[in-house]
Parts: sequence; structure tokens; C-alpha cells
Amino acid sequence: MARPQPKSAASASASSGGKTNIIILALLLGTLAFGAGYGAMTVQADIAQPVAKIGAPYQAFVVHQGDNIKIIENNLQTQGLIRSAFFYSIYLKIKGKSSIIVDPGLYNLSPSMTLSEITNILTTPPKADVVNFTVKEGLRLTQYPQAIISSAKFPDGSPATLPNFSAQDFLTIAVSTGVFTNSSNYWYVRPWSLSSGAEAALEGYLMPNTYQVYQTATATDIITTMLDNLGEQLCPGPASNPTEYMYNQTQCEAHQAIITPTAVPSQYTANVGKPIGVFSALAAHKETLQQALILASLAQREARTPVNYELVASTYYNRWKDVNNGQTFGLLGADPAEQYYLGHSVGPNGDPWAPLPDSPGNLSNNPYNLYKTPGLPPSAISGVTVAALYAGIDPPSTNYAFFYFAKDCQNHYFSTLTDFNNAVAQNPAAGPNDCQS
Repeated sequence: MARPQPKSAASASASSGGKTNIIILALLLGTLAFGAGYGAMTVQADIAQPVAKIGAPYQAFVVHQGDNIKIIENNLQTQGLIRSAFFYSIYLKIKGKSSIIVDPGLYNLSPSMTLSEITNILTTPPKADVVNFTVKEGLRLTQYPQAIISSAKFPDGSPATLPNFSAQDFLTIAVSTGVFTNSSNYWYVRPWSLSSGAEAALEGYLMPNTYQVYQTATATDIITTMLDNLGEQLCPGPASNPTEYMYNQTQCEAHQAIITPTAVPSQYTANVGKPIGVFSALAAHKETLQQALILASLAQREARTPVNYELVASTYYNRWKDVNNGQTFGLLGADPAEQYYLGHSVGPNGDPWAPLPDSPGNLSNNPYNLYKTPGLPPSAISGVTVAALYAGIDPPSTNYAFFYFAKDCQNHYFSTLTDFNNAVAQNPAAGPNDCQS
């Protein structure tokens, strides 16, 4: 029987060495694979961790109308609320939430939050906090955005932001176009004609007041809130629904607000009249609401008290209608209108109501130079309070054709130019630095 021949020593040694090398290579590859996997797991775990340690302050994170999940992911990374937008998108796919829809609004997020916590908040409709802001009387529309932003406060008085409010959007609507979503609802708003020389489309329609809006309010939201306020002064609805009548002209006129004129002190001669509805008063004075707004804005800038709103409006009404025996030739001679025109060209740090020279009638002609242009200017010149609005709608009956504000810090009214000149000689007009309160 033939037997297998034994291997030589060299052959056995080579075989043993080969097996050893294979084992070493396998161990090496395994180690590398484990290291790579462990490294990937470590990186993945690191990316999934919150950006900051526990206790990092909350930040306002705004989701705008039309933002999709991709934009939201990138904004979260840009704002430092997550480590990686790419990884967050993978996380959402794993969790089956890659198609979530996030409602526009303000979300309070912290860099200390996990991806799960951030996702839970973003998929819960935001709670809309309310914010108060105040627009003071006598401002022109270009001053409104800064007034809104700087005065914004929460009801407890702490400073607030309006992250969706755009000053540029506000100015585009209020100054440049007068058109916004659902603007046709506001039948009582007729934007001033820029082509006819007006400086701002909605000047005078947005009343000074303290308003309350949701913190998510946009420029359009704020403008409509302010226009609703004007509507309430024309035809207030019941307490449960203040806007009930204002969007329908017939209903509004049927529920017109009643003006109760201010009692005029005895030193003045004025027929104040009886309480009257706003639309009845406009008809009695043969005015439109727009003309009344112009008179009201002139009175707002000239006067300092409700009784003077009425008397100034009465004087300008008389000059406009030329009911003073032709003494003024239909010229209002109103300094604030010229100031308004000149103020449109000032820079952001300029005075939009700079004092006029001693002889404003010598300034070049323009639609707001009421020393040279008869009648009313092409628009209101400022926001108006309720008292000024009603004074413009229902100016009392007087014979006044002239008035001025004197160094005694009082307004004085006259029926003749002679009386006016004599009074100014004895009691000069107040200067820009007089009567500062």
C-alpha cells in the first residue's frame, strides 16, 4: 500500500506562516472596521447632542409664512440652535417626520434643547403673545415704524420685539401704495393721490393711540389694526364686536358715532352746536371725510388742547371756504403744512418738523405752501387724535380768520387782520423754544 509522503519542514513552516498572516490581517481589518464604526457612532452622537449645556438662554426663532422644512433646518443651524441642518433632516426622516408643516410664528428655543425637544415645539402651534405699542400724536407716517418698534412692550411693561414687523413693508404700504391685503374692506379709506402731489398714501388715516397686537403681527396686521380704530370712531359696534358695522358703508352710516362738542371758554365767540353724528356733521359742513382729516391734521399740529383743536379747525375752515369777507382769499396760511413738505427731504437724523423761516410765505411754491396755494393741501399731514378728528368733522361756527400762538403760551383768535396785527405787536408770537413743557 502506498502511503502519503510527509511534508518537508520548509513547506510546513510556510503554511503555518500564511495562516498566521491571514489571522493578523483579519484582526487588523476588524479593528479598523470597529474603529471606523465607533468613530462614526461617536460623531453621530456628538452631532445629535444639544449645542449648549443645560441652562442656555432661550432665543426667539421666527418661522415666516412660506418657510419650508429645508429653510427651517438651515435657519436653526444659522441661529446656533442645532449643530447640523443635514443631520437634523436625517433625524426627521428616521423619526418619520420629514414632511412636517411648521406654522408661521414665534417659537422660543434654547441651544440646550435636544433635537426631539426642538421638534416637539416646532410641531406645536406657537402661543401668540400680545404686545402693546404706542404712536404719539402729531407724527408723520415716516416716523411711525421707529415709534412702533421702540415702544413695543409686553403687558407687564417689559420690552418686546415684533419679529415679523418690517419697517420697509410698513412704509411701502402706508407711504407708497396705500394697498394691502383686504384693503377694499376699508371703504372709508381713500389713499391720497401721489400723482397729485401727496407725500404719503395713508397719511392721517392711522391714528395715534396705544394698540395691542399679537407678537407675530406683520406690517399689514398693524396697519389694519390702526384702520379698525379709525372705523370705530366713525361707527362703533357693540362691546362684543367693535368692528361689526365699519366694513359696510350703509351699516356704518346707520350707526354713526355721535360728536359732543367741547365747551368753549367764554373769552371766545363760537357757536359750538349740539351733539351730532359724524356723517350728519360732514353733510352739514359740505365736507368729505378726507377733507375733514386734512383740517384735523392741521389742527393737530397747531393746537395743544381739544378746545383749540376746534377753534383752529374752525379758523381754517373759514379760510378754506372764504367766509370771512374775502380777507384771506381762500389761503389757509398754515405753517405745519409747509413744515410737512420740507420735512420729507430730511435724512434719518434730520428734523421732520424743522422750524420755518420768519417769512414762510417767501418759500418756493409747492402743493403744501398754503400761503400761495389756495384751498386744502393734497393730503393730511399727520396722524390725528379722536378730539382733532371730530374737530375737523364738526368745526364750530365762528367768525375767526386769524390766530397765533403767543409768548403767553396761549392761542389767540381774531376776525380781522387789524385786530390780529395789533395783538401780535403787544404780545409777540412764541418762538420754537418758548412754552416748552
